Amino acid sequence: MSASRRECERNTFIATINNHTQNVYAIGGYKFNGHKQEKIAGKWNSEELQKKYSEFKFVLAAENKIREGYITEKIINVFSSGAIPIYIGDSVYAKKIFNKSSFICVSDFKAMDDCLRYIVNLTEQELVRYQEAEIFSNQPESELFTQLYNKDLHINKSIISAITDVVKIRNDELDSMVINLEKEHEKMIIMKNKLTHFQIPYSRFSAIYGHEVYDNLKNKKQFLNNGYNLRPHQIGCWQSHLQIWKKMIRENKPQLLIFEDDCSFVVDFKEKLHESLEFIKNKNVDICFLGYSGANINIQDNFSLIQGGCPRCLHAYLLTLKGAKKLVKKMEIIDFPIDEIIGTMFYKNELVGYRSSYLLVYQPWQKNKEKYPLPGKYKENYEDLI
Repeated sequence: MSASRRECERNTFIATINNHTQNVYAIGGYKFNGHKQEKIAGKWNSEELQKKYSEFKFVLAAENKIREGYITEKIINVFSSGAIPIYIGDSVYAKKIFNKSSFICVSDFKAMDDCLRYIVNLTEQELVRYQEAEIFSNQPESELFTQLYNKDLHINKSIISAITDVVKIRNDELDSMVINLEKEHEKMIIMKNKLTHFQIPYSRFSAIYGHEVYDNLKNKKQFLNNGYNLRPHQIGCWQSHLQIWKKMIRENKPQLLIFEDDCSFVVDFKEKLHESLEFIKNKNVDICFLGYSGANINIQDNFSLIQGGCPRCLHAYLLTLKGAKKLVKKMEIIDFPIDEIIGTMFYKNELVGYRSSYLLVYQPWQKNKEKYPLPGKYKENYEDLI
């Protein structure tokens, strides 16, 4: 186990170990009750750390905080050494990436004592089953590793060097959410690869099928047909975005990038995103459109964020917590497509924000140089979009 910075579930688990075994080795600055302790030189992915881990049957891989979708290098370091990880973190997400038979989740047990009793009573045969289990799951989330880096491997000293950059992604300050229908598995794989390329952390939101909720919402009068006949796919779009906004409010998330699953990006998207974030950092902003339709674009000047116009489409936008609260209040009941409503709010300055001077994110139907041209530096070649 490694150093601890504050009181947390990790510390409680470590304190509970004393009830079950004294055969514990502490790596780093954490000391307790006279157990063996050693400071390992080098960084978190050093060969020295891997070598030390390999001396043990189990290594505690405990995240500094338990947060949805937050997984760092800790569990991968343990797998790489050949030891069995005892994991404290987002176990739901961890089991989507890693084979649940290859590591021990503390949260699977009613109490930490139960977990520790299970560990100390494992037979040699049971230990071998853990060590020989495939590391990765067969779920789509694992393909971030297995597809991008051809990680169809078994026990694997080479894993840590290949996926270090991918794990770093999850520590980025700005999260993103990808709206994706269950049936559109391939689209999600493609979006994962793109966001990984740009080192943007992401979570998947399971999009709501409009036809499954249409009649119920109509009977509850949560949408009205006042001269416009809203169709099921528009209801599904509304409900999907609405649930993400509500989730932002529940989790008090300051800002979130929201993507639909059919995006194509300009090659320097990450650079332009950073410029945009720096520009709006100390401004009163509800929303920033990175892709849109229905508003004029400017490809003659250098990239900037501009105001004005009535942007439509919601395939790529940055939303702040303040903006989420405004949209939830406005969108509990609708009578028009939500991108039209949001565009009008933006135009009237009811929703304060900016849009990119030219499109940073395209949908497939927008690859039309007459309506949505690329600036000259991209050679107007849509094949170069990522």
